[in-house]
Amino acid sequence: MTGLGASVIRAALMLLFILTGKLIDRDAHSVSLLAFVAMLMLVYNPAFINDVGFQLSFIVTFGLLTMANNLSNKFQDIKFPVWLAGSVLIPVVAQIWVAPVQMFYFNTFSTYSVFANVLSVPFLSLVSFGGFLSSVFALFSPYSDNLCMVLDYILNLFLSIIVHISDFFGELPFALITTTHPDILQIILYYLLILLMTYYAVKSKKFIVSVIVILVLSSFVSIPDSKLKVITFDVQNADCFLIKTVRNKYFIIDTGRTGFRGGKAQANSIIIKYLKDKGIRNIEGLIITHFDSDHSGGAVDIINSVNVKNIYVNSFDDKSFTSENIYKIIKQKNINVKIPKNGELIYKDTDFTFKTYIADLDEDNENSVISLLSYKDFDILFMGDAGVRAFDALGLSESIEVLKVGHHGAANVVSQQMVEKLNPQVSIISTGPNYFGHPNKGTLDILRNTDIYRTDLHNSIEIVSNGIDYDIRTYEPEKHKYVTVKNLKCR
Repeated sequence: MTGLGASVIRAALMLLFILTGKLIDRDAHSVSLLAFVAMLMLVYNPAFINDVGFQLSFIVTFGLLTMANNLSNKFQDIKFPVWLAGSVLIPVVAQIWVAPVQMFYFNTFSTYSVFANVLSVPFLSLVSFGGFLSSVFALFSPYSDNLCMVLDYILNLFLSIIVHISDFFGELPFALITTTHPDILQIILYYLLILLMTYYAVKSKKFIVSVIVILVLSSFVSIPDSKLKVITFDVQNADCFLIKTVRNKYFIIDTGRTGFRGGKAQANSIIIKYLKDKGIRNIEGLIITHFDSDHSGGAVDIINSVNVKNIYVNSFDDKSFTSENIYKIIKQKNINVKIPKNGELIYKDTDFTFKTYIADLDEDNENSVISLLSYKDFDILFMGDAGVRAFDALGLSESIEVLKVGHHGAANVVSQQMVEKLNPQVSIISTGPNYFGHPNKGTLDILRNTDIYRTDLHNSIEIVSNGIDYDIRTYEPEKHKYVTVKNLKCR
């Protein structure tokens, strides 16, 4: 009936062992039993260790077994009613133990969940007991149908109350707060402090609680970084780049592909997840180079997820389904949007400039918004889907360090003359499985004297620069981090 989720298996096995112990007159040591059940489940299926339900179930149960009993004794010492203490204590303890895991996987903290759970506990108890009675009534044929129908009608009222409680707290302001992604060390420290607080239930309690509050609040902020960062997300045969300035302003160029046949866009699983992990809530500028779905498909999701100050597009007249949705959300949120002019300086800070160009040609790809980012001696040119025609029409000739190759490395996006003028040290190609033949062999041959990095071969690529030199880093899934593969001097 339940699908045998990890939490159900854990509860069922613990109950079976406890009942078996009673048959042979043996009491179970709760924490030892929990560990034994975890071992059995992992021996049967080691993949359970990666199951969020498994982790939450065992962490919360461990917290209740170790913490709730000690705190319950304190309530008894102050003559607090046992039934009321249990109703309040269990949701509070569960929330304390589940919070870091919720932040780790979902980048959220439920502000009012404790209050919702406290109010729901009495009704959940009634529903659980009523469900047990229904299973008993179901045995008494031919009266089972009528008996269960009457009981289910009553239980449905309780379930409706629980749903209303959940909806009420879920719709309150700041009901769900977005947090950064806590690292493993933070989580370990958090749980160690929780255990210390439990052990010293009275001694130094105020100090330990204060440390825990500080540790939790630290998950809502990110440590500033004074270097320029450019991330090429691995969105397969699509484009998406995140730029962090030295003053921690953020820009996004393109947003990945739209979802297949109504599915979720890449922005949800990759880009927005990264933004939440890093605590990035404000985007200074979103550049949509053009409205092909592999460049603009995640724009609506990003606009709905973070605060976007400015949006730059190459046209207000595009009639595609994707562009219509983008125009609509921009209007709803009253975001400043414009078509940038050639050579327009859209952002400037100390030693940092961001310029845009549009060739204004008759071909959509060649009409992409082209961006030139400069920080001290470091320059990177983003071509969108534009190629040789747009480059020649604009007459760009500035020497750069990094070239983001247009149109996923297709034919005619670079020429020998273009490479000689720009003289890039590094070429980046955002591509993946496709039937277009990207990247083109001729294009790769023209770029042979540069260091070529491709998302289909090197995963996500991160460039970090202090304006004098720069590191090329590629993401290694096995290590779950970016690893420096080359350091180069700016010219």
